[in-house]
Amino acid sequence: MELQNNLALRKTTKSCDLESTLDGKKELSNYRPIALLPIASKVLESVVCGRMSEFLETQNILPAPAQHGFREKRSPTTAVLSMLIQWRSDLMIHMEVGLLAFDLCSAFGSLDAIILSGKMEILGFDHLSIKWTWSFLSGRSQRVVVKNT
Repeated sequence: MELQNNLALRKTTKSCDLESTLDGKKELSNYRPIALLPIASKVLESVVCGRMSEFLETQNILPAPAQHGFREKRSPTTAVLSMLIQWRSDLMIHMEVGLLAFDLCSAFGSLDAIILSGKMEILGFDHLSIKWTWSFLSGRSQRVVVKNT
């Protein structure tokens, strides 16, 4: 995957709040930030995502069939269905079944570019792709807009 590292993209995200529930308008926890990215950034993000996904799939890097998120023809629905089928099978032979769940709603905000770069190198991404990803993730800023101000 080769991408120019010097693409002139705006790295400022405009964020506004979207109310996540119908009641409790005064509760801060009922609002979720929505990032409004420049169109060029969204197009580029889509292209890069496709290329990275293709690389990971063709190199058989993702754990199949366990990995459902962010993969073509797989979704949270297929993950739950797969889990239910496995549980039913296990329960039929009197095995114990358990579940451990994590809420990763803020996972992207805690992404460490150094760790990601190291993992990309281990997985076989070329130097230019790693450098471009580092540039894409670093130096970003965010501004919050309240009621169209």
